[in-house]
Amino acid sequence: LPIFQSSNSERVQNRVSIALPRLPEEVRISRRRRNVERARTKQDAAMVALLEGRYGKARQFADEALAIPQSTGLPALLGARAAVDMREFDRAESFLTRPDAGVASLAVPRLMLEAEIALEQGQPGEALAKCGEFRRKAGLHTAAVRIELRALTAQIEAALQARPCAEWEALFNKAGIPAGSVLTVPQALALPQVQQRGLLK
Repeated sequence: LPIFQSSNSERVQNRVSIALPRLPEEVRISRRRRNVERARTKQDAAMVALLEGRYGKARQFADEALAIPQSTGLPALLGARAAVDMREFDRAESFLTRPDAGVASLAVPRLMLEAEIALEQGQPGEALAKCGEFRRKAGLHTAAVRIELRALTAQIEAALQARPCAEWEALFNKAGIPAGSVLTVPQALALPQVQQRGLLK
């Protein structure tokens, strides 16, 4: 019996001596795995809140996910998207300038957000530049084309507002482009053609 106990005791000591050096690494792996799971849970919560239109909560969950080691850059984009929807452009920029948001795999969605931020801040030229960069990286993309169209429309509207309507009408007609002012009802009724025909009395 003493021989058996000694043998058992030696086995336990052998196991402990083998497991003990690996323990710190196993603890590190376990902590890393737990952090990844926590970050993913917060990231998922941010995505759900964003889709529900709860932008403040989405931003909060994104911040919490980013505070966890081993978090990816995706929560930064979710937080930026929520901040854009809340019209907090400085906060959106701070999310997008994080190093983890700058990874190559997130370049395309980051450019989309940057283009939208520029457009929302009244910088259609900057938005178009971001869309051009986006096209070079990802080719044609429906959402990017929508932003480009909005940016072009904003640029055209700004250009048209730079001169009086009558001046544009004369320039367009001179170039052979059919154009006319959009008139209010009182302006249309005051036209000489309408007055001569006596349509309204």
